Amino acid sequence: MEVFRKMCGKKTDGGNVIKADVIHFNTLIDGFCKVGRMKDAEDLLARMIKEGTCAPDDITYKCLIDGYCRAGQRETAKEVGWRMIGI
Repeated sequence: MEVFRKMCGKKTDGGNVIKADVIHFNTLIDGFCKVGRMKDAEDLLARMIKEGTCAPDDITYKCLIDGYCRAGQRETAKEVGWRMIGI
């Protein structure tokens, strides 16, 4: 996570600014979910939405649903599914 923080907003040698995209966010969210750190995954989702540089996609929500199911939190997984479709 520290590397992610340091990477975002840095300029490359060519002067381009590095911005996290949906793949970066999804990779980290999936990693958090796989080790049971659901609060960290949700916090990262909130950051993703707040920054507005990219929108969560179906893979983002799939990672969260899978993480909650693995943690035995099926109702929370269902709520994430409803969030995904906007209900």
